[in-house]
Amino acid sequence: MSDACKRGIMVGQIIYAVDANKLHPISRKAQIIEVNGPGKKFLAVFPYDKGDGVHTYRFSDYGRLYFFDEKEAVDAASKLPEPNTTLYEIVKTHVRKRVVYGLWSNHFSGDFDLYIRFKNKKSVSTKELNVTLFFDKETAKQNID
Repeated sequence: MSDACKRGIMVGQIIYAVDANKLHPISRKAQIIEVNGPGKKFLAVFPYDKGDGVHTYRFSDYGRLYFFDEKEAVDAASKLPEPNTTLYEIVKTHVRKRVVYGLWSNHFSGDFDLYIRFKNKKSVSTKELNVTLFFDKETAKQNID
């Protein structure tokens, strides 16, 4: 059971999400507005950077994209690649060098996720960091099956 489930997510609770602003990783404060059962997905709103509206996203990935502590979110954001960072991607049995264009957030499947966009216009979820994407070539080579 995740820490989020143990804490009991509640409507009105504040979370800190890892997001992207102008292609750079940041931490943003959001408020939970709906919970779909204990330990389930929930909706949270971010205030717009400008204006009077809000962004609403569904979350389910505690410890990677949202946290209950701002320091944890800031720390997680600092571990994400900045624009022009070189990453190494495992593609089948090869390691390919990729240059980061930036980060962007979206909710394609209904869930909030953060993506790394490469200069070749390919995008990959940050879930792939330390799975198929690595910061150094040697670590990538060691992880080829």
